[in-house]
Amino acid sequence: MTKLHMDWETASDCDLKVHGALRYARDPSTRPLMLGWAFDDSPVEQLVFPDEKPEQGWAAYLYAHAPDVYRVVTDKGAIKVAHNCQFEKLIFEHVLGMKTDIEQWEDTMVMAYQLALPGDLKTLSKCIGIKGAEKDARGKKLITLFCKPRPKSRVTEKKPHKYETRNTYPEDWAVFCEYNIQDVVAERMAYNKMRIYDVPAREREVWLLDQKINERGMPVDLDFVRAAWAMVQRIKKKKLGRIAEITGLSNPGAWQQVLPWLKKQGTYPFQNMKKESVRAALQDFKLDEKTYAVLDIWQYVSKTSLNKYKQMLDIQVNGWMCFCYQYGGAQRTLRWAGRKPQFQNLPSRFAHKWKEHLAEVRQLILDGDEDSIEILYGDPAEALVACVRTAVKAPDGYSVVCADLGSIESRGLGEISKCQKIVATFEAGRDLYRTFGVDLLHKLYDAITDDERQWCKPPVLGSGFGLGAGGKKGEYPLEEYYGLIGYAKGMGVTLTQEQAQHATDVFRSKYVEVPNTWYALEDAAVRATRTKKRCRAVAKHPKTGDYDSYPLDIWFDVKGPFLRMELPSGRYLYYLRPKLRVEEKVSKSGRKYSKTVLSYEGYDENKRWTRVDTWGGKFIENACQGWARDILAEGMMLAAKKGFIVVGSVHDELITLVKKQAEKRALGLLIDCMSHKPDWHKGIVLGAAGFYSPYYKK
Repeated sequence: MTKLHMDWETASDCDLKVHGALRYARDPSTRPLMLGWAFDDSPVEQLVFPDEKPEQGWAAYLYAHAPDVYRVVTDKGAIKVAHNCQFEKLIFEHVLGMKTDIEQWEDTMVMAYQLALPGDLKTLSKCIGIKGAEKDARGKKLITLFCKPRPKSRVTEKKPHKYETRNTYPEDWAVFCEYNIQDVVAERMAYNKMRIYDVPAREREVWLLDQKINERGMPVDLDFVRAAWAMVQRIKKKKLGRIAEITGLSNPGAWQQVLPWLKKQGTYPFQNMKKESVRAALQDFKLDEKTYAVLDIWQYVSKTSLNKYKQMLDIQVNGWMCFCYQYGGAQRTLRWAGRKPQFQNLPSRFAHKWKEHLAEVRQLILDGDEDSIEILYGDPAEALVACVRTAVKAPDGYSVVCADLGSIESRGLGEISKCQKIVATFEAGRDLYRTFGVDLLHKLYDAITDDERQWCKPPVLGSGFGLGAGGKKGEYPLEEYYGLIGYAKGMGVTLTQEQAQHATDVFRSKYVEVPNTWYALEDAAVRATRTKKRCRAVAKHPKTGDYDSYPLDIWFDVKGPFLRMELPSGRYLYYLRPKLRVEEKVSKSGRKYSKTVLSYEGYDENKRWTRVDTWGGKFIENACQGWARDILAEGMMLAAKKGFIVVGSVHDELITLVKKQAEKRALGLLIDCMSHKPDWHKGIVLGAAGFYSPYYKK
């Protein structure tokens, strides 16, 4: 079957990064500059479009000058390939008026994510060794030059047009044309290198559903979002005015002005205005009255979570926010990642506090009444943060129906490690965090409070993923926390060194199969890397202590440059170019020993592509999260087949739309879909819970 590889270069008044692909493609100013393409392994060709739209239209121009491309694009049986194909598909549909179905497309960025490779074409090309086809390093400058409007200051009588054209910078234009051709070369070579690897056919079904969910989008209450953003701006203006009144600064919203003023006061102890420093100064230092007032106000002014309201307005089209999710964006596990306005990263700090007042506060935001919010409930800024979720509102005649997989990573931990105590806890319908709290807190199961349950959650997951007690490094107040202490802090739970150490000790002694699994996974990965053979992870038996008598349902093998971990679903997790090295270690007791360390190429904590060390704790974390993602995907697919209008997911929660008066029955059905046992894991015990509401909430 013919495959058409392609890459568009376009120009528009619309800012793609701010407004997203759909709004960009639908903007009247968006026009094609050039299209590079190649059929199968044929030479790359290119069509440069005129500066002005032809009378017959862009599609007719394409038909007249590249009829074979026009024929393949309109052929429902022909495959179209692009890197991040959403963009190319939208340009054809909204700029040229040539609608295609997502089933006709393949995406090399998605293929890269499936192999745990970089999604960026330039980094991907370098990573997989596409010699001579790397994305041109000058690309960003050329895109700024030709694809974006000329700054107003550069529009003169000699340059009256809004855009730079091929005539104004002919040499740069020639380079830009070559850049476009090179993109097609790189994309095609990447496609040919990646397509040989085993990706289950079901994953294409998941991706196709993901694309349809993204194209449909999430419904947003524009009246509420506009009112909320207006309130944010009013409050910010008042607060900035107050800072200006105190300081006399001309631009009180610029930290470059505020910081010197603070230092001049003499009581602010830090050399920056990062949120950690501001919080520490307010909590731990004796400040003069003016400094305290400015810093207290600054905490609100610098809240980034409130910008989500603006991002919603920036990307929405007719009240729907499209393309908010990236399939496989969470590297290796293929979990979904958020894109603006980042629904995978919604603020939850104040959600519990405002839970009982959401409806009333939401109405006050709609009314623009921040004074009443402050009088009746407290800080309007907290209210605005807590209500971000409620911006997603069902259209008339529908309700939001959500279901959330219960403790899914903990269930995965029990299933992957075959830990009988964890599995038995869920089989008995009991909560694992409370069960763990019985031993950790020495309390009866029913006596453990909700707050104590939340406190027990990080030790279960963090200890399960092999974290030690941890600690902190760096200088106060910008110290970084690591290990279980850092993991818990990220979940809003504070642990002392002693508490963290006690929690890890209790976990490892109570659920002994889990640490046994760390070593089994690491051993199997090392054996597979060394022998290039398929190796099963086999753990130490928790009762007899025998080795090789407790097989797990995880396998490792090597294919091409990848170490692969096979999950129970049959899907692989990929680790590029594994290497083994031997390091000399010293135990806590002072004993010297040698340890084989496994590493691979991937992103480190600073998002840099480099060589990364790994071990059994990371393998079990990857396995549990990949397993949980596969369970969610199964529920998502089943819900779609049952007729649910799926509009999104947040971590392990599915968000759907259902016609009113059918919500109660639909909720039960959605919970059944989420709890359905997949064919590849009939023995699992799953649980889900949910709600229905006019709007999304937590």
